[in-house]
Amino acid sequence: MALMDSPLVMNAVKKGIIKGIQPSRLYDAVNVILTLQNEDGGWATYENNRGFGWYEQLNPSEVFGDIMIDYSYVECSMASMTALADFHEKFPHHRTKEITFALRRGAQFMKSIQREDGSW
Repeated sequence: MALMDSPLVMNAVKKGIIKGIQPSRLYDAVNVILTLQNEDGGWATYENNRGFGWYEQLNPSEVFGDIMIDYSYVECSMASMTALADFHEKFPHHRTKEITFALRRGAQFMKSIQREDGSW
């Protein structure tokens, strides 16, 4: 969404150098983001967390830890929340309740993993 608002991109669209993004494509992207929210309210790197913590005992790698399931991460969660909030500002009538609920759950997730010193 931020890229679409940049003067460089807006001028290129006006001049016909590039095509603007169709709203239907943005709706599709938001629909995907909403489906990828984990039960804990956060977002993982590429898929929903569908496993259990004990799966980590099956990890065949001695080098990489916590790789058996895709956990929610601060970076992915904040990027997803930013995208949803920006989209909702431009398209307030598309899945309003779901986006509001997802943002509320995401904020709760962020607060739940924040450390005493304010970091994550």
